[in-house]
Order: sequence, then C-alpha cells, then structure tokens
Amino acid sequence: MTDQLTGTPNRRSFDTRLRLDWNRAVREQLPLSLLMVDIDYFKAYNDAYGHQQGDDALITVARSLSGALHRGTDFFARWGGEEFAVLLTGQSREEVLSLAERIREEAAAAVIPGIDGDGAHVTVSVGVHTRVPTTECRIADFVACADDALYAAKQAGRNCVVQAGRTVRLPASMWAYVWRSVPARRTASCWPTNTRTW
Repeated sequence: MTDQLTGTPNRRSFDTRLRLDWNRAVREQLPLSLLMVDIDYFKAYNDAYGHQQGDDALITVARSLSGALHRGTDFFARWGGEEFAVLLTGQSREEVLSLAERIREEAAAAVIPGIDGDGAHVTVSVGVHTRVPTTECRIADFVACADDALYAAKQAGRNCVVQAGRTVRLPASMWAYVWRSVPARRTASCWPTNTRTW
C-alpha cells in the first residue's frame, strides 16, 4: 500500500511493518529505532507558494529520505501530512543518530523545482527514539516517545535532530531546555534506564 502523492509506503503499511519489526526485536532482543521526520514551516510554505509547490516539496523530501537509506531492512513511510516515519532495526544509537543527521542534511540540500525556474529548499526536524523492546513495552509508548522527541526538536528551533536523552547540533546549554519540554509521563515507559534526566 503506497501513498499516491509520494509513491512511498503509506501509514497503514508502516503500522504493519512496525508490528513485524517490533515482534522480531522482542524475540531477538535487537535495538529498534523510530525516526519521525517533519518538514519545517510547511503550512507557511504552502501558503506562500501554493499547494502544487507543497506537493513538490513532499515528493522531494521523500526522495531524499529514500536516498539516505541503504540497508534492505530500512523502511520509511509517509506518516501523514508533512511527516514521514523511518524504522530501523539492529543499529546502535550512534549509527541511528548519524543516519538521522544525514537525513536532515540531505533534505536541506535537496532542490525543489518550480518556483519561477529557481530552486527552493526546505528543512526538516527529526525526533529519534531507540530501544530494545521487551514484552512489557508497548508499541504506542515507543511511537509516542519518538513523537515527543520531534516536538522537542521543534521547540529547540527546528532543523535539528533530537534523541531521547541527547541532542545533535545544539549547544550543551540547551539540553535542559529541550528535555524539560518532553512530557514526563512518558519517560518511564519509553526511555532506557541510563537516559539522562533533569
């Protein structure tokens, strides 16, 4: 099942794949990572340039995501609106963060055609959550933590990558600000026990 506009898997495909990868990660005790990728200021972009140009931006970001993923087990889908979700299995936190930063960089560098013959650019914010799930964990909490990390990236100024307990391309002085903005109700069920708290 694919998204008609971008040609990527759609939300329903993602939900099916997430259940499969989650069960495998629980069974084999593998790290599972979810990256929530959201185009920054997309509504303003749509309002300024029109919906057709907005569609072109979505297609361009989808292509940049596809180009950043190289393993056969990597999976991404259009989550909805201007948001995409990336699912990674068996990669370390460092590898996941490196990939998330590459996604951010490639999205920013991609040229969106169509504005009076000149190219346009958009940026993305990325929320990352990685953990080795157990039978006590819930998929809903796993997704909620990645979504909270995305919210923290937006609060931190956008065009950045934020992972539970740490941040990329932000001054250390901003860490407390970023993570105080994450709802505390989710920390116990989502974050690893060695996550830094404030």
